[in-house]
Amino acid sequence: MYRMLRQDVGYVNILFDIFFRLLKNLCPSSEDGGTDGEARALKRFARTSHLTASAEEYIPGLALCAVAVAATTASATFLPLSPLVLAMTVGILIASVRPLPHSTRPGLAFSRGTLLKVAVALLGARLAFVDLLRLTDPLAFGCVILITLLTFAGTLWIAARLGISAPLGILVAAGYAICGASAVAAFHPISRGGEGDAAKAIGLVTLFGTAALVSFPVAATIFDMNDAQFGYWAGAGIHDVAQVVATASTRGDEAVDIATAIKLVRVAMLGPLLLAVTSYERRSRRQSTSASRPPLVPWFVAAFLVASLLRSVGLLPQSSITAAAVVADVLLASAMFAFGSGTSLSALRGLLGRPLVLGLTSWILISTASGVLAVSLN
Repeated sequence: MYRMLRQDVGYVNILFDIFFRLLKNLCPSSEDGGTDGEARALKRFARTSHLTASAEEYIPGLALCAVAVAATTASATFLPLSPLVLAMTVGILIASVRPLPHSTRPGLAFSRGTLLKVAVALLGARLAFVDLLRLTDPLAFGCVILITLLTFAGTLWIAARLGISAPLGILVAAGYAICGASAVAAFHPISRGGEGDAAKAIGLVTLFGTAALVSFPVAATIFDMNDAQFGYWAGAGIHDVAQVVATASTRGDEAVDIATAIKLVRVAMLGPLLLAVTSYERRSRRQSTSASRPPLVPWFVAAFLVASLLRSVGLLPQSSITAAAVVADVLLASAMFAFGSGTSLSALRGLLGRPLVLGLTSWILISTASGVLAVSLN
C-alpha cells in the first residue's frame, strides 16, 4: 500500500521538492563553515526515493490542461458533445498536428494519473443509494443491474473471442455498461491499458452513443413505445449520461425523469465493478513473481465508496456535493485531454476492424436487452 501511494499520489513529489529546498537552505555548507552531512544525506535520500520531479515541472502541462478544459467546457454549451469527449478530441487533434513539448509531459502525466483518481473518488458524492431505491421501481432496479452486469460480462466475452486485448475490452465494457467516458476514465488506472486504449474506448462510446440519439426515437415510434417505456429504454441502453438526457428529452419530462433515475442505477455499479476488476487483476498476477499485484482496494475506489456512503446517509451538505461535482468534471476533462494528447489520429485507425465489431456487437446487446426490459415493464 505504501509503494502504491508513493507512486500514485503525485503531489507528494511537489511537497518533497519544496521540503528539500527548505532544508537545503537551512543546512549550511562546508564552505560556510558548517557541516554538509545533513545535506548529503538528504540528497542521497532524494536519489533513492524516486521523488525527483520538481514543482516547476508540472506547471506547463497543467496550464495546458487548464486552457483546454476552459475551452472545451465553453464549447460544450453549444455543441452536442460532452466536455470529456471534446477535451479528448482536442488533445488528439493537437497531437496529430504537432507533438507537444517535452516540458508538458510531467503535468500531463500528473493529470491522467493522480488527478484522474481524485476525480473518480469525487464521483462517489453524486450517488445516494436511498434516492435510487426511492426513484425506481424495485423490479426495474434489479433488472437494470442485471443488464449492466450482462453488458459488462458480455462485452468482455466478445472482446476475448475477437482477440482484442484485455485492457481495451475492460474499458469498452465499462463505457458501455456503466456511464460512458467517465467509466472509461475510472477504469483506466486498473486496466493496465495505454493512452490509445482509452481513446479507442471513448471513440466507440461516442460513436454508438450518437447513433442511439438518432435510432432510439425512430425505433420507439416503430414499436409504439409510450413515454415511460422510452425513458426506461434510454436510461438502460445509452452509454453517456448527457446522451441519455438528450435522447429522453425528445419524449418529454416523464421520459427524462425515468431515464435519469435508471441511468443513476447503472452509475451506482461503478464502485462494485471497480472492486470486481481489481480483485480479478490481483488473482491474475498471483502466480507472477515479476509483476506487482494491485492493492486489494485502490485508494481512489475506497474514497469513491466512502463519499457515496456519506452522501447516502446525509452527512454531505449540498454545497459540498455541488463542489465535488464541479471539481470532478474539471479533473475528468483535464485527464481526457491528457489522454488525447498522447494519441494521434493515426493511432485511432485501429478502431477499424475488430474494435468496431466489438463496439457494434456490444451496442446491439445492451440496446436489445434494455428494449426488452422497457417493453416488459409497461
